[in-house]
Amino acid sequence: GTLPGTSLVCGSVIGPICMGHNIKCWSTTLDNCKKTCATTAGCTIAEYSTSKVCCTSKYATKASCPGSFTTSSAWKGHVVCSGGGGKPASGFNADLAASIHAGRGWREITNWKTTGNNELYESMGEFNNGNGRFYPKQTGYYLCNGNAVLDSFTSAGYSRLMLVVNNQKDVNNGLMAIESNGGSTNWRGMSVGGTVMIKKGQYLSLQTFSSNDNSYYIRTETGFSCHAFSTKYGFHADKNGNQGFGRSWREVTGFRTSGTYALYTIGGGFNTGQGRYYAPLTGYYFCSNLLRLDGASAAGYFRINMVLNRGADVNNGFHGIRGNKGSTYYGTLGVAGSVRLSKGWTMSTYLYSSSDNSFTVQSESGFGCHQMAGGVGFHADGYGDQVFGRGWARLARWRNTGNNELYSIGGGVTSSTWYVAPRDGFYMCATQVRIDSASNTRFRMIVALNNGIDTHNGLHVSDGNQGSTNYRTMRILGTVYLKKSVRTSVHIYSESDNSWRAQHESGFSCHMYGKLGGGGGGGGGTLPGTSLVCGSVIGPIC
Repeated sequence: GTLPGTSLVCGSVIGPICMGHNIKCWSTTLDNCKKTCATTAGCTIAEYSTSKVCCTSKYATKASCPGSFTTSSAWKGHVVCSGGGGKPASGFNADLAASIHAGRGWREITNWKTTGNNELYESMGEFNNGNGRFYPKQTGYYLCNGNAVLDSFTSAGYSRLMLVVNNQKDVNNGLMAIESNGGSTNWRGMSVGGTVMIKKGQYLSLQTFSSNDNSYYIRTETGFSCHAFSTKYGFHADKNGNQGFGRSWREVTGFRTSGTYALYTIGGGFNTGQGRYYAPLTGYYFCSNLLRLDGASAAGYFRINMVLNRGADVNNGFHGIRGNKGSTYYGTLGVAGSVRLSKGWTMSTYLYSSSDNSFTVQSESGFGCHQMAGGVGFHADGYGDQVFGRGWARLARWRNTGNNELYSIGGGVTSSTWYVAPRDGFYMCATQVRIDSASNTRFRMIVALNNGIDTHNGLHVSDGNQGSTNYRTMRILGTVYLKKSVRTSVHIYSESDNSWRAQHESGFSCHMYGKLGGGGGGGGGTLPGTSLVCGSVIGPIC
């Protein structure tokens, strides 16, 4: 194709460029230069020099250039069509630039980086790397997450990780995780994420809390991201009061969608009393939950399951488990991913206890879903166990058929190991992996691009000396920019355990954010006024 309004071929190299009128200039690789232009509002030309300096520019032609439009032997212009056409996408994916020494109380996480590898990005100049605050230019609905690694943390007291709007540290915003005596004292991994409404003029940041440890570290393998949804169908809810639980399966009920920052409902569908979301339209949705469990025994085990149409199914890719090292005071379980819902289908949260007949799902719990407009993505479940040893292992044996939650649309699922991005774009990726018979030594998990082991890609989580030795789940949620043909896969690292099992009750999702009305999502959503899914094939025609 060509750059809109010009005859310049997308991806081509041009000689004359507009000198001296750039968005920004810095030293980087050519690939990152082009990627940054593609994710920068208004950028059409990635100018790159023989000295490896990149300058992004809005001016592709002599007619538009306000200055000198000339050819230079040291500079070439690369035509980027995805940066300037259509409405830009709001979002970022950041990695912590340096470890932070923290103490008691709340600590806002600062000093991030959004460049330096292919996974990181910042699209519209809304994220401040220095103060760690995301300032959207417009009111919108976002998927935000944090994956933190805390080190040298005491086994006494407790830690929190929370997504905070306007520095209002209301732990009942449905975006908070907590760990007490089951949290590792080294390499404690904490994850929090979900749907959130951020109004123009507000900001969102990632913060940690220590109840009594006055000297611990937030390590650089910590990630933070937000990205805007482009549809107006979804909700984010906080649990409205505590709920007592006992043995076996039970549905989590009783939520609210107003009363504090971040909560919302739009487009209808969420029943706060039942805790069920009835899809208002057929389409593809992101859903996630976070449940705080209080007074839960370390004997036996607990399961969390995000459930379609009230049918508990641990093989639907939305399952997590907690075993013999879980926090008995306060702890958090959660799952996340994408799912195809027909109009009227429900999503809700179920919890299972194998033996504990008296524990509490505390009010500091959350649940949310939001429609994703892009008709490109998948949701998979494991279909077989895999045994691994020390070092890094790449997971395989993913299936995207076999029950109603699983799907693949738009291409990209080329094997049981990889998801190959069928087009350039921003993608939500999430995974939760059940690990059995593992020692309580260090484990790591990442979503990798092109088989690259990079724990600084914003999609990393860690587990240390308190990991359950019978059953545990590690989970990651985040947003990443993928170029066409980039492969994504799930990798797990064992520091010293030479025989552990990746159990098949695990899930893996990626889905592209898109824009309705021709913005580049490649379909998805529904045809306005109908239940017809964009990009689908229908039998009867006029």
